[in-house]
Amino acid sequence: MLPWTKKQLRSRHLTLKTKCILYKTLLRPVLLYGSESWALTKGHENKLRVFERKILRKIYGPKNEEGNWQIRYNDELYHLYNEPDVIKVLKTGRLRWLGHLYRASEAHPSKKVTFTNIEGTRKRGRPPIRWLDSVDSTLSSHLSFQILFYTVEQDLKALGVQGWKRKAVNRDQWKHCWGSQGLQ
Repeated sequence: MLPWTKKQLRSRHLTLKTKCILYKTLLRPVLLYGSESWALTKGHENKLRVFERKILRKIYGPKNEEGNWQIRYNDELYHLYNEPDVIKVLKTGRLRWLGHLYRASEAHPSKKVTFTNIEGTRKRGRPPIRWLDSVDSTLSSHLSFQILFYTVEQDLKALGVQGWKRKAVNRDQWKHCWGSQGLQ
C-alpha cells in the first residue's frame, strides 16, 4: 500500500464516506487491474480478501466497547462497507469479459487463444488453472453454468435463462443475466 494512502485512510479529517470513495476509486482499480484474465486459486482469493479487510480496518478503525478497544470482526466490516467484496467485483469483470470474448469475431486473437484447444500433452503433476476453469467456477457458483470442452453449454437453470450464447450476443441481455445475481 502506498504511504500516502495509509495516512489518508487513518486521517481524522476525512469522513468514512470519503475514505470508502478513495478505496473504491484509487486502490481497488489498481488492485484489480487486468483481473478479468486472471485464473485465481482459493489461496489467491483469500489473499485479496485479506488485503481488502486490512484496508477496511484502516478506514473504520477499532471499536470502543465500555473502554475496551477491539478489532472489528469481518462480518462487521462488510456490513459497514455495504458494497460487494473484491472477489465479487473480480468475478463480475470476468463475466463481462466472457461476454466480450463471445461477441468478438472469430479472427480476434484473444478469442482464438481462449477458446482454442491446444494439441499436445502437459507436464506431469497437477495442471495449472486455466482462465476458462476459473470462469467455470464463477459461473457454476453464481449462475449454474458449466464449461465443457472449452465452451459454456449448460443453460442458466437457476435464472430460467435459455441459451447463454444468444444472451451474450446482446449486451443488455447478458448484463441482465449476471446482474440479476447481484454481481454488478
